[in-house]
Amino acid sequence: MKYFFDTYALVEITKNNPNYLKYSDEIVITSIFNLVELYHVMSRDFGEEQAKKIYNNFKECTINIIHIFNW
Repeated sequence: MKYFFDTYALVEITKNNPNYLKYSDEIVITSIFNLVELYHVMSRDFGEEQAKKIYNNFKECTINIIHIFNW
């Protein structure tokens, strides 16, 4: 199954919240906006190096926002 993760969900799965671990093997999509916000939160909480690693882990999960606005 495919799930859209907002920033809160991305943060919780990154912090290994047990309530979100069941989604760790699922297909996750998110927007670049959520990913940038995740980077900011992780940078604040864990430092820039860790934030870059987390960003790169989720980078492949971003969807093209342009398609949302072409209706």
